[in-house]
Amino acid sequence: MENRLTPTAKSAILNEEREGNIMKKLQTRKLSMFIREWCIENGFEVSIRYGCDFAYFYQKDIVRYSFITCKAQDEYMKEFWALHGLKYNCDIFLMSLLHEIGHYMTEDEWTDEENAIFTLLKISCDGETKEGNFEYWEVPDEKRATEWAIDFINSNPQKCKKFWTECRKLIMEIYVDAGL
Repeated sequence: MENRLTPTAKSAILNEEREGNIMKKLQTRKLSMFIREWCIENGFEVSIRYGCDFAYFYQKDIVRYSFITCKAQDEYMKEFWALHGLKYNCDIFLMSLLHEIGHYMTEDEWTDEENAIFTLLKISCDGETKEGNFEYWEVPDEKRATEWAIDFINSNPQKCKKFWTECRKLIMEIYVDAGL
């Protein structure tokens, strides 16, 4: 027999999920404010938001960060970055965040038409394979954002280390507060 949820049970689950998302946003506020302040100090005029994945929204200059991880993709990304000149071992969170800031820093290099083509190219990549991930990161706007991030890390290793140390503390606070 199929297990079915009553409308009341479904509503309770949805409310719990919403409350969890609200709590996560409240818990990430301190981290978001820290990242935002760091961005301002470094001349990156972006808004910072917590969300379901790392992203950059160029229409509103919003950098979104996340705690999502995928072991295989993280390894592919570290390999790709090493092949493209990253000199330091960095956490994937820092790499991803700086990559998204790299989109902000390089967005004026592309026309709207080029961005539309890049979007189509990225949609066609297979995110499940190493080759597909490398193909995605070779799309010009992705590659340029990565190059910017690698250059920033290589040129500012102590600044990045200090930034990551503080981010890590704030991230751990979120997990401790959540009882994880």
